[in-house]
Amino acid sequence: MAIDGKNVATLHWPDMLRLLKLKPETTTFDHGTALFTEQYPQTQVCSPQNGTPYALVRVHTVTLISSEAAVCVHQRSTLGHTNEIGSMPELLDELKEGYGRSKLFSLVTTDAGNTSCGVAGKMVEQGLEYFAQIKSVHGEIHAEALDMLSQRRKSHCPHERQRRAKRPGGEPSPLALRPHGCGLAGLDPRSTACAGPADRGEPEHRGSHLRAIATTSRANR
Repeated sequence: MAIDGKNVATLHWPDMLRLLKLKPETTTFDHGTALFTEQYPQTQVCSPQNGTPYALVRVHTVTLISSEAAVCVHQRSTLGHTNEIGSMPELLDELKEGYGRSKLFSLVTTDAGNTSCGVAGKMVEQGLEYFAQIKSVHGEIHAEALDMLSQRRKSHCPHERQRRAKRPGGEPSPLALRPHGCGLAGLDPRSTACAGPADRGEPEHRGSHLRAIATTSRANR
């Protein structure tokens, strides 16, 4: 299952006023944007320093990529007061409620715009495998990924290593609690790595349950 955020529509100031049934000559930007935010909380209202306000209609699309047809099976609005990452927990809850018993999917892929330590932990709580792009701006989860890829574990059992991997303070890491080893992909800017099932015979990366599947280099122009 692939989760991706998309902007599906842009409403310009005349469109916003038409929806609000207001006249441009009698409506200030501040009044119009405040009213629009109240009536359409699923939109992101933008007020540029130069120019007229506009609103973005953003959604999360959920695509069943295990199907050859790659059909979109679910769609949910990204609320205007937050971003894609902020909307992910409610989306995951909705997916679990709607599809959990069907076991339609067990692996979720996300791009960098939908990745955070909290989102990874939420997937672990729901028993999902995940394949995520992680960048340095993600902070804690990026630091954990670098740490896990650089450490050597003494144990030869990947599942034991997963149980023993801990975050500071003793809290289990979402990168380590994968029942079959899935959990990490995409270390920016110079390398890309993936954690996948540890029982398929692929070589592991530096002794952790994470396995490097590709390495990339960024060319300076």
